Amino acid sequence: MRWERNCRRTESRGRSPELRRPRSGALRTRSLLPPGRTTSLRAPARAPPRVGGADDGISTLAAMIGPAVMIGKARRWAAWPVRDKVLFALAWPLLGCSRLFAVSAPFQYVAPWLGAAAVAPWIPLADSREEIRALSIGKAVRRASTVTPWRSNCLAQALTARILLGVCRVPYSIFFGVTRRGAAVERDFNAHAWVAAGKISVTGGSSFEAFTVVACFVSRAQ
Repeated sequence: MRWERNCRRTESRGRSPELRRPRSGALRTRSLLPPGRTTSLRAPARAPPRVGGADDGISTLAAMIGPAVMIGKARRWAAWPVRDKVLFALAWPLLGCSRLFAVSAPFQYVAPWLGAAAVAPWIPLADSREEIRALSIGKAVRRASTVTPWRSNCLAQALTARILLGVCRVPYSIFFGVTRRGAAVERDFNAHAWVAAGKISVTGGSSFEAFTVVACFVSRAQ
C-alpha cells in the first residue's frame, strides 16, 4: 500500500518515519474569495500602552485629596459657633442677590438704600457688642464670597454686609473710592467699595490709603 511505501522511504533515508496520508485523502478547502486575492492573517493593531499623563495624575490626585478636603471642611464647619453658621447661611444667597442687583440696577436706585449720603467721610461709633457683631458679619461675608459660583466682588460684599449690619442694628459706613491705574491714561481708574463699623473693617479691608474716597454713605439713626 502507499502508506507502507511512504514509511519505508523515510526509514531508508535515516529519518524517523512520518505518517503521511495519501494525497487522495487530503482535505481540500474551497476559497470564498474571488480569484487573484489572498488573505493575510494579521493580529489586530493594539493601542500603545498609555503612560500616566498630566490628566491621569490630576484626576488621581483629586480622587485622593477630594474626600480628605471635604472631611476637613466639614470638621471646620462643625467647629464654628452657631452664630457664624447662621450668618454664613444668610450671606451666601445674599451675595447672589446683591450681585444681581448691582449689575442690573443703576446706581441712582441703589444709593438711597445704602444710607444717608455724607458730605465728608466718617465712621459712626460702635460699642463692643456691635463691633463683635460686625466682626462676625465680615468674617461670614468673606467666607461665603470664596465659595460662590459667581463672582462676588467688593460691591456685592459691601451690599451684603450692609443688609446684615442693618438687620443686626450695627452702625456702619460704606465708602466708594477710586485710584488711577496709570498717569498716561486720564480716565483709567480702579474702583473699590468697603464697609467699616466702628474700629472694625467689615469688608474690603482698610483702603483709605490706597483709594481716594469719592462717596460715603452712613447708616441712618436706628
